[in-house]
Amino acid sequence: MQYPITLSLFSLMLSGLASAGDNAGKKATDAFGISDGEDSIGIYDSSSVRGFDLSAAGNYRFNGAYFVKSSGISHFFVESTQVRIGLAATGMDFPGPSGVINYQLHDPAATDPSQLRFGVEQYQSFFTEAQFKGRATDNSYSYSVGVAGQSQMRNAQGGDGSSALIAGTLRYTPSATEQWQWFAGEYDYKRQGSFVVLLDPQDQQLPDQVARGRYLGQDWANESGQRRIAGTLYQRVLNEDWSLHSSLVFSQDAPKRAFTQLFQQKQQHSQSGYLISPSQQFTAWSGEVKAIRTLHRGDYQHRLVATLRGRHSDNSFGGDRFVGTGELQWGDSAAAVAMPDLAAQRADSQDLVRQTTAGVHYAVVLPSQLQLSGGVLMTDYRKDFRQQPTALATDPMRQQQQDRLLLPQLSLAYPWTPDTLIYSSYTEGLEESGVAPAGSANPNEVLSAVASVQRELGVRHKLNDRLQLLSGFFVTEKQFAGIHSVTNQYQLSGEVRHQGLELSLTGQLSDQWQLVMGGVYTEARLSNTVQDPAALGQRAVGVPQLKMITNLVYSPNQVDGLQWDLNLAYTGERAASRRLQPETQTQLQVAGYLTTDLGMRYRFTRLPQLELRAQLYNLFDRYSWEVSSAESLTYLPGRSFRVRLHYDF
Repeated sequence: MQYPITLSLFSLMLSGLASAGDNAGKKATDAFGISDGEDSIGIYDSSSVRGFDLSAAGNYRFNGAYFVKSSGISHFFVESTQVRIGLAATGMDFPGPSGVINYQLHDPAATDPSQLRFGVEQYQSFFTEAQFKGRATDNSYSYSVGVAGQSQMRNAQGGDGSSALIAGTLRYTPSATEQWQWFAGEYDYKRQGSFVVLLDPQDQQLPDQVARGRYLGQDWANESGQRRIAGTLYQRVLNEDWSLHSSLVFSQDAPKRAFTQLFQQKQQHSQSGYLISPSQQFTAWSGEVKAIRTLHRGDYQHRLVATLRGRHSDNSFGGDRFVGTGELQWGDSAAAVAMPDLAAQRADSQDLVRQTTAGVHYAVVLPSQLQLSGGVLMTDYRKDFRQQPTALATDPMRQQQQDRLLLPQLSLAYPWTPDTLIYSSYTEGLEESGVAPAGSANPNEVLSAVASVQRELGVRHKLNDRLQLLSGFFVTEKQFAGIHSVTNQYQLSGEVRHQGLELSLTGQLSDQWQLVMGGVYTEARLSNTVQDPAALGQRAVGVPQLKMITNLVYSPNQVDGLQWDLNLAYTGERAASRRLQPETQTQLQVAGYLTTDLGMRYRFTRLPQLELRAQLYNLFDRYSWEVSSAESLTYLPGRSFRVRLHYDF
């Protein structure tokens, strides 16, 4: 543990995180995750919280309104993103066990400028985009609309591609008691497929390092597809106590064809091949109607919320085909092979989810400023998975799941002293378990939804008028999915318990220095496994035991418009496989690593409409492996830079 301790001291003396912006830093009230535009800060993000995949948990919101996310989210209509966990989720209407990701839609002020942006993204990709903003003088409407194009869209593995995006939002307020907001986006991409490394069950060590940023695949492995989203939010004030809120969101991911290159390690050599997926479609409709009553009676403040939610997900996928490309020296490109005939390839699986949820939530603030809240969701969840006959399985397969659950939530927050607040919560939820990944024996098989439970206790303490410290202890439990050590099936394999301690320190050190610092220590343990426990370790795959970030932004008074940021992020040791190594009886581990990023932002004083943003990622070119829960590996991106020029008009 000497290395993390050294990191902590170094962080305190210097700074650190990754791609942090001035606006994101100023908006951050904790270190658990916030983004503003394209700059982000936090130990968590919109895909991973407390060691869990948040896309499975599905706890996403637009301006607090529930929706199901199948596609991407555009900065043209989303102003900021916040991970609401711990104290930030206490008292929320219907929080989820793994936290809530809230996307705040753009509502530009009259002074917000439109903007042209162009420059070089990471890995020498060129981009151009324009965002147009406006607001009526009488505040009756506002809008934010953008278009973007990217050529030579290289990725960390050297693949090339291109993309185009159009997206935006419109807010219309016809009266003081009524408001509409619409948003939509369409993203079109073409790119070369990426690769993952599959560990052999007998592997005693990780793959050797290879040169990064080189494309190792076939020239014909070109993917394409679209992602699209559209939605509407409506709210109406009925009287001084009651208001009505509703939402409807359509979200879709539609890859036309996908290529995942697989490398199976065999000591110094690798078997190379492609898992080729035909045209697929992942579609979700979701909506909510919510009535809210707020009351102020003397020194008591009451809030009552009743909600009705609906979800309809229809996914067509599968029909994958594996094409081998031969043996090669690890790190070399595979010999060119002819493109297979894919004309007859079709998706052969369908996954239908219907879910209806009703709930009620009540919160009260007492004269002592003690905040109590509680609620219950009653959910009816139905899943129907169907797979057409294949060459290996001649009979059609059908799996059905139905769950009717009561999901309670309780929380409290009490100001122990003027500077110290204690909070606690208990939350239950129903979460998806995801889909079997490429490289497993059952790729694209849909797993059952599972119940999850989270308990937490924490303290917020104001060190002074500028600095705030948060500390919290959490326990999250649910079933987990993983690779079977013998059959290579990706399946529900037992129960997982994530138990951890979070710390966050945020605020201003002075008028020139802004600090966001945080960390989480997580013990991720597995139990009640369906496999032989004597052959398996108990650490969850891919979950770092320690994760730390620090962000310090410096805005010198001597130079107007200049800002520097030096950022550090530490990811601790992770298990790469559940299997115990025969000689040591321990799980294969990926060592922890530290990355350092540098950034500069400058607003030209003689031409204040122009701003330069430059960033250097992974300054010392640290090499490590990123691990998925399916025990596949990809390398950490190498050193790269990004330069953007913004022009306001």
